Amino acid sequence: MPAEGEAGTGDTFVTAPVVAAGAVYVNGTADDPHVQALDAATGRPKWTSSVTGGGALLIAGGTLYVRKGKGSVYALDAATGARPTR
Repeated sequence: MPAEGEAGTGDTFVTAPVVAAGAVYVNGTADDPHVQALDAATGRPKWTSSVTGGGALLIAGGTLYVRKGKGSVYALDAATGARPTR
């Protein structure tokens, strides 16, 4: 098991990951700031979003909420990483 705050590659997370429904959601790493979902069992990427993170993550009702910057919040489909259409 990787050390706390690190993926198997040795990257350091920008913020704490969130675990839900067999996935680990990370708000990017110091080297790659894109929001990602990893398979909880294997650590392999499930999806990578075009959204870059930097703030807290929250998951509710199948939606991953990503705080970015000072007050901006993005919603992503937790299963696919897609941003909802309006």
